Amino acid sequence: MTAAGWQWVVLAFLAAVGGVIGSFLNVVVYRLPAGRSIVWPGSHCPGCGRPIRWYDNLPVLSWFLLRGRCRDCGGAISWRYPAVEAATMGLFLLLGWWELMGGGGHLPERPLRLGSTILWTPYTVRELAALYVYHLMLCCTLLAAALIEHDHPKAGGSVWVRLFLPGGVWGIAAAFVWPTVHPVPAVGPGPVGWMGGLVGVVDGLVGLAAAAGLGLLWGLLSALLRISSRKKLGTTGFWTPVAGATGLVGLYLGWQAGLAVGLISGLFWMLSGVAARYVFPPRTDPGQPRRAFPIPFSAWLAGGSLLWVLFWNQWIAWGKAFV
Repeated sequence: MTAAGWQWVVLAFLAAVGGVIGSFLNVVVYRLPAGRSIVWPGSHCPGCGRPIRWYDNLPVLSWFLLRGRCRDCGGAISWRYPAVEAATMGLFLLLGWWELMGGGGHLPERPLRLGSTILWTPYTVRELAALYVYHLMLCCTLLAAALIEHDHPKAGGSVWVRLFLPGGVWGIAAAFVWPTVHPVPAVGPGPVGWMGGLVGVVDGLVGLAAAAGLGLLWGLLSALLRISSRKKLGTTGFWTPVAGATGLVGLYLGWQAGLAVGLISGLFWMLSGVAARYVFPPRTDPGQPRRAFPIPFSAWLAGGSLLWVLFWNQWIAWGKAFV
Protein backbone atom coordinates (compact mmCIF):
# COMPACT_ATOMS: atom_id res chain seq x y z
CA MET A 1 0.00 0.00 0.00
CA THR A 2 1.21 3.47 -0.82
CA ALA A 3 1.91 6.17 1.79
CA ALA A 4 -1.25 8.02 0.75
CA GLY A 5 -3.25 4.80 1.17
CA TRP A 6 -1.94 4.33 4.69
CA GLN A 7 -2.89 7.90 5.52
CA TRP A 8 -6.50 7.20 4.61
CA VAL A 9 -6.46 4.04 6.69
CA VAL A 10 -5.15 5.99 9.69
CA LEU A 11 -7.74 8.73 9.20
CA ALA A 12 -10.55 6.18 8.98
CA PHE A 13 -9.33 4.62 12.23
CA LEU A 14 -9.17 8.04 13.91
CA ALA A 15 -12.71 8.82 12.74
CA ALA A 16 -13.95 5.57 14.28
CA VAL A 17 -12.20 6.35 17.56
CA GLY A 18 -13.63 9.86 17.44
CA GLY A 19 -17.14 8.47 17.11
CA VAL A 20 -16.61 6.28 20.17
CA ILE A 21 -15.25 9.24 22.15
CA GLY A 22 -18.23 11.33 21.03
CA SER A 23 -20.58 8.64 22.31
CA PHE A 24 -18.73 8.73 25.63
CA LEU A 25 -19.04 12.53 25.75
CA ASN A 26 -22.82 12.13 25.44
CA VAL A 27 -22.72 9.91 28.51
CA VAL A 28 -20.60 12.43 30.42
CA VAL A 29 -22.89 15.33 29.56
CA TYR A 30 -26.00 13.38 30.56
CA ARG A 31 -24.78 11.69 33.73
CA LEU A 32 -22.24 14.04 35.28
CA PRO A 33 -24.70 16.81 36.26
CA ALA A 34 -27.03 14.13 37.65
CA GLY A 35 -24.27 12.86 39.95
CA ARG A 36 -24.29 9.41 38.33
CA SER A 37 -21.39 7.17 37.39
CA ILE A 38 -20.15 7.65 33.84
CA VAL A 39 -18.95 4.05 33.55
CA TRP A 40 -21.72 1.99 35.18
CA PRO A 41 -24.30 0.88 34.22
CA GLY A 42 -23.81 0.59 30.48
CA SER A 43 -25.74 2.56 27.90
CA HIS A 44 -29.49 2.12 28.17
CA CYS A 45 -32.66 3.75 26.92
CA PRO A 46 -33.73 6.59 29.27
CA GLY A 47 -37.37 5.74 28.50
CA CYS A 48 -37.67 1.98 29.07
CA GLY A 49 -34.32 1.42 30.80
CA ARG A 50 -33.34 -1.53 28.60
CA PRO A 51 -29.64 -1.91 27.73
CA ILE A 52 -28.69 -0.76 24.25
CA ARG A 53 -27.38 -3.58 22.08
CA TRP A 54 -23.91 -3.15 20.69
CA TYR A 55 -25.16 -3.03 17.10
CA ASP A 56 -27.60 -0.27 18.12
CA ASN A 57 -24.79 1.75 19.68
CA LEU A 58 -22.66 2.39 16.59
CA PRO A 59 -21.80 6.10 16.49
CA VAL A 60 -24.03 8.12 14.11
CA LEU A 61 -24.92 5.09 11.95
CA SER A 62 -27.20 3.36 14.46
CA TRP A 63 -29.32 6.49 14.97
CA PHE A 64 -30.14 6.60 11.26
CA LEU A 65 -30.75 2.85 11.05
CA LEU A 66 -33.16 3.06 13.97
CA ARG A 67 -34.69 6.25 12.55
CA GLY A 68 -34.13 8.01 15.84
CA ARG A 69 -36.21 5.53 17.87
CA CYS A 70 -35.48 2.97 20.58
CA ARG A 71 -35.69 -0.57 19.22
CA ASP A 72 -37.60 -1.78 22.33
CA CYS A 73 -40.02 0.97 23.34
CA GLY A 74 -40.04 3.17 20.26
CA GLY A 75 -39.15 6.25 22.29
CA ALA A 76 -37.51 9.13 20.47
CA ILE A 77 -33.72 9.46 20.62
CA SER A 78 -32.53 13.07 20.48
CA TRP A 79 -30.74 14.16 17.31
CA ARG A 80 -28.05 15.69 19.49
CA TYR A 81 -26.52 12.29 20.23
CA PRO A 82 -25.41 11.63 16.63
CA ALA A 83 -24.59 15.34 16.21
CA VAL A 84 -22.08 15.23 19.08
CA GLU A 85 -20.64 11.97 17.75
CA ALA A 86 -20.30 13.44 14.25
CA ALA A 87 -18.70 16.63 15.61
CA THR A 88 -16.16 14.62 17.58
CA MET A 89 -15.38 12.47 14.55
CA GLY A 90 -14.81 15.64 12.55
CA LEU A 91 -12.53 16.99 15.26
CA PHE A 92 -10.44 13.81 15.25
CA LEU A 93 -10.22 13.90 11.45
CA LEU A 94 -9.37 17.60 11.23
CA LEU A 95 -6.59 17.51 13.80
CA GLY A 96 -5.37 14.18 12.46
CA TRP A 97 -4.99 15.60 8.96
CA TRP A 98 -3.61 18.94 10.15
CA GLU A 99 -1.18 17.75 12.83
CA LEU A 100 -0.29 14.13 12.19
CA MET A 101 -0.30 14.28 8.40
CA GLY A 102 0.89 17.90 8.21
CA GLY A 103 4.12 17.27 10.08
CA GLY A 104 3.51 20.07 12.59
CA GLY A 105 4.25 22.81 10.08
CA HIS A 106 1.55 25.01 11.65
CA LEU A 107 3.18 24.80 15.10
CA PRO A 108 6.13 26.83 16.37
CA GLU A 109 9.19 24.72 17.11
CA ARG A 110 10.01 24.52 20.79
CA PRO A 111 13.65 25.42 21.60
CA LEU A 112 15.71 22.93 23.61
CA ARG A 113 18.82 23.71 25.61
CA LEU A 114 21.80 21.38 25.27
CA GLY A 115 24.50 22.83 27.46
CA SER A 116 25.07 26.35 26.19
CA THR A 117 23.53 25.57 22.80
CA ILE A 118 19.90 26.25 21.83
CA LEU A 119 18.52 23.64 19.42
CA TRP A 120 15.57 24.08 17.08
CA THR A 121 14.56 20.64 15.88
CA PRO A 122 11.53 19.50 13.86
CA TYR A 123 8.87 17.42 15.56
CA THR A 124 9.22 13.65 15.55
CA VAL A 125 6.31 11.33 14.82
CA ARG A 126 6.05 10.52 18.53
CA GLU A 127 5.93 14.20 19.47
CA LEU A 128 3.27 14.89 16.85
CA ALA A 129 1.19 12.04 18.22
CA ALA A 130 1.56 13.47 21.73
CA LEU A 131 0.49 16.91 20.50
CA TYR A 132 -2.46 15.38 18.69
CA VAL A 133 -3.76 13.57 21.78
CA TYR A 134 -2.97 16.59 23.96
CA HIS A 135 -5.01 19.00 21.86
CA LEU A 136 -7.85 16.51 21.47
CA MET A 137 -8.13 16.21 25.25
CA LEU A 138 -8.51 19.96 25.56
CA CYS A 139 -11.07 20.31 22.77
CA CYS A 140 -13.18 17.34 23.90
CA THR A 141 -13.24 18.60 27.49
CA LEU A 142 -14.34 22.05 26.37
CA LEU A 143 -17.00 20.52 24.10
CA ALA A 144 -18.44 18.59 27.04
CA ALA A 145 -18.27 21.75 29.18
CA ALA A 146 -20.18 23.75 26.55
CA LEU A 147 -22.96 21.16 26.40
CA ILE A 148 -23.24 21.01 30.19
CA GLU A 149 -23.32 24.81 30.36
CA HIS A 150 -26.13 24.83 27.83
CA ASP A 151 -28.18 22.15 29.58
CA HIS A 152 -27.41 23.13 33.19
CA PRO A 153 -26.45 26.82 33.41
CA LYS A 154 -26.58 26.68 37.21
CA ALA A 155 -24.68 23.41 37.69
CA GLY A 156 -22.85 23.16 41.01
CA GLY A 157 -19.12 23.43 41.44
CA SER A 158 -18.66 19.68 42.00
CA VAL A 159 -19.81 19.03 38.42
CA TRP A 160 -17.11 21.28 37.00
CA VAL A 161 -14.41 19.92 39.27
CA ARG A 162 -15.22 16.37 38.16
CA LEU A 163 -15.15 17.47 34.54
CA PHE A 164 -11.98 19.58 34.58
CA LEU A 165 -9.88 17.57 37.04
CA PRO A 166 -9.02 14.68 34.66
CA GLY A 167 -8.04 17.18 31.98
CA GLY A 168 -5.89 19.12 34.44
CA VAL A 169 -4.08 16.03 35.68
CA TRP A 170 -3.48 14.81 32.14
CA GLY A 171 -2.31 18.25 31.05
CA ILE A 172 0.37 18.42 33.74
CA ALA A 173 1.46 14.77 33.40
CA ALA A 174 1.79 14.98 29.62
CA ALA A 175 3.81 18.21 29.90
CA PHE A 176 6.27 16.41 32.16
CA VAL A 177 6.66 13.42 29.82
CA TRP A 178 6.63 15.43 26.56
CA PRO A 179 7.65 19.06 27.20
CA THR A 180 7.26 19.72 23.47
CA VAL A 181 3.46 19.76 23.90
CA HIS A 182 4.11 23.39 24.91
CA PRO A 183 5.71 24.76 21.74
CA VAL A 184 6.12 28.26 23.21
CA PRO A 185 7.81 27.96 26.63
CA ALA A 186 6.98 30.38 29.44
CA VAL A 187 10.34 30.23 31.23
CA GLY A 188 12.80 29.89 28.36
CA PRO A 189 14.24 26.84 26.56
CA GLY A 190 14.22 23.73 28.70
CA PRO A 191 17.08 21.24 28.97
CA VAL A 192 16.94 17.76 27.52
CA GLY A 193 15.85 14.99 29.93
CA TRP A 194 13.79 14.99 33.09
CA MET A 195 14.74 18.58 33.89
CA GLY A 196 13.04 19.53 30.65
CA GLY A 197 9.93 17.79 31.99
CA LEU A 198 9.96 20.01 35.07
CA VAL A 199 10.19 23.06 32.83
CA GLY A 200 7.20 21.72 30.88
CA VAL A 201 5.19 21.45 34.10
CA VAL A 202 6.15 25.01 35.06
CA ASP A 203 5.04 26.18 31.61
CA GLY A 204 1.65 24.58 32.16
CA LEU A 205 1.18 25.94 35.68
CA VAL A 206 2.10 29.48 34.59
CA GLY A 207 -0.47 29.26 31.79
CA LEU A 208 -3.07 27.81 34.16
CA ALA A 209 -2.64 30.61 36.71
CA ALA A 210 -2.63 33.44 34.17
CA ALA A 211 -5.64 32.22 32.18
CA ALA A 212 -7.66 31.22 35.27
CA GLY A 213 -7.15 34.71 36.67
CA LEU A 214 -8.52 36.19 33.44
CA GLY A 215 -11.49 33.81 33.57
CA LEU A 216 -12.26 34.87 37.12
CA LEU A 217 -12.30 38.51 36.01
CA TRP A 218 -14.77 37.67 33.25
CA GLY A 219 -17.00 35.93 35.76
CA LEU A 220 -16.91 38.89 38.12
CA LEU A 221 -17.68 41.30 35.29
CA SER A 222 -20.66 39.24 34.16
CA ALA A 223 -22.04 39.36 37.70
CA LEU A 224 -21.54 43.12 37.94
CA LEU A 225 -23.38 43.62 34.66
CA ARG A 226 -26.11 41.28 35.93
CA ILE A 227 -26.05 39.12 32.82
CA SER A 228 -24.88 35.94 34.51
CA SER A 229 -27.10 33.25 36.00
CA ARG A 230 -24.49 32.77 38.75
CA LYS A 231 -24.64 35.46 41.41
CA LYS A 232 -23.14 33.73 44.47
CA LEU A 233 -19.54 34.85 44.16
CA GLY A 234 -18.30 32.84 47.10
CA THR A 235 -19.24 29.45 45.70
CA THR A 236 -17.33 27.18 43.36
CA GLY A 237 -20.49 27.03 41.24
CA PHE A 238 -19.74 30.61 40.25
CA TRP A 239 -16.03 30.67 39.46
CA THR A 240 -15.30 27.10 38.38
CA PRO A 241 -17.06 27.06 34.97
CA VAL A 242 -15.42 30.25 33.72
CA ALA A 243 -12.06 30.30 35.49
CA GLY A 244 -11.65 26.53 35.24
CA ALA A 245 -12.31 26.37 31.51
CA THR A 246 -10.06 29.34 30.75
CA GLY A 247 -7.34 27.97 33.00
CA LEU A 248 -7.46 24.68 31.13
CA VAL A 249 -6.74 26.54 27.87
CA GLY A 250 -3.72 28.23 29.49
CA LEU A 251 -2.49 24.91 30.88
CA TYR A 252 -2.60 23.20 27.48
CA LEU A 253 -1.67 26.01 25.10
CA GLY A 254 0.48 28.27 27.29
CA TRP A 255 -0.13 31.58 28.97
CA GLN A 256 0.13 33.52 25.71
CA ALA A 257 -2.66 31.52 24.07
CA GLY A 258 -4.62 31.33 27.32
CA LEU A 259 -4.76 35.11 27.61
CA ALA A 260 -5.41 35.71 23.91
CA VAL A 261 -8.10 33.06 23.51
CA GLY A 262 -9.59 33.86 26.91
CA LEU A 263 -9.76 37.57 26.13
CA ILE A 264 -11.41 37.20 22.72
CA SER A 265 -13.76 34.43 23.89
CA GLY A 266 -14.77 36.50 26.92
CA LEU A 267 -15.55 39.51 24.75
CA PHE A 268 -17.83 37.49 22.47
CA TRP A 269 -19.40 35.78 25.49
CA MET A 270 -20.06 39.12 27.16
CA LEU A 271 -21.56 40.62 24.00
CA SER A 272 -23.83 37.61 23.54
CA GLY A 273 -24.93 37.89 27.16
CA VAL A 274 -25.72 41.60 26.84
CA ALA A 275 -27.64 40.93 23.65
CA ALA A 276 -29.60 38.09 25.24
CA ARG A 277 -30.57 40.23 28.21
CA TYR A 278 -31.10 43.68 26.76
CA VAL A 279 -31.65 43.32 23.00
CA PHE A 280 -33.67 40.21 22.26
CA PRO A 281 -37.13 39.98 23.87
CA PRO A 282 -37.55 37.41 26.66
CA ARG A 283 -39.61 34.28 26.23
CA THR A 284 -43.21 34.68 27.30
CA ASP A 285 -43.78 31.04 28.24
CA PRO A 286 -43.03 30.71 31.99
CA GLY A 287 -42.25 27.05 31.50
CA GLN A 288 -39.39 27.91 29.17
CA PRO A 289 -37.18 30.45 30.98
CA ARG A 290 -34.82 32.45 28.78
CA ARG A 291 -31.15 31.55 29.18
CA ALA A 292 -28.79 34.42 29.87
CA PHE A 293 -26.13 33.11 27.46
CA PRO A 294 -27.38 31.41 24.28
CA ILE A 295 -23.78 30.50 23.41
CA PRO A 296 -21.94 29.12 26.46
CA PHE A 297 -18.56 30.50 27.44
CA SER A 298 -16.91 27.10 26.99
CA ALA A 299 -18.18 26.98 23.40
CA TRP A 300 -16.37 30.23 22.59
CA LEU A 301 -13.25 28.83 24.26
CA ALA A 302 -13.48 25.56 22.34
CA GLY A 303 -13.76 27.32 19.00
CA GLY A 304 -11.00 29.78 19.86
CA SER A 305 -8.66 27.05 21.07
CA LEU A 306 -9.18 24.98 17.93
CA LEU A 307 -8.47 27.99 15.70
CA TRP A 308 -5.37 28.79 17.73
CA VAL A 309 -4.02 25.27 17.31
CA LEU A 310 -4.77 25.16 13.58
CA PHE A 311 -3.14 28.53 12.81
CA TRP A 312 -0.62 28.86 15.64
CA ASN A 313 2.24 30.19 13.54
CA GLN A 314 -0.09 32.63 11.81
CA TRP A 315 -1.26 34.09 15.12
CA ILE A 316 2.36 34.57 16.17
CA ALA A 317 3.16 36.30 12.88
CA TRP A 318 0.16 38.62 13.25
CA GLY A 319 1.07 39.34 16.84
CA LYS A 320 4.61 40.34 15.88
CA ALA A 321 3.29 42.54 13.09
CA PHE A 322 0.84 44.20 15.47
CA VAL A 323 3.50 44.84 18.12
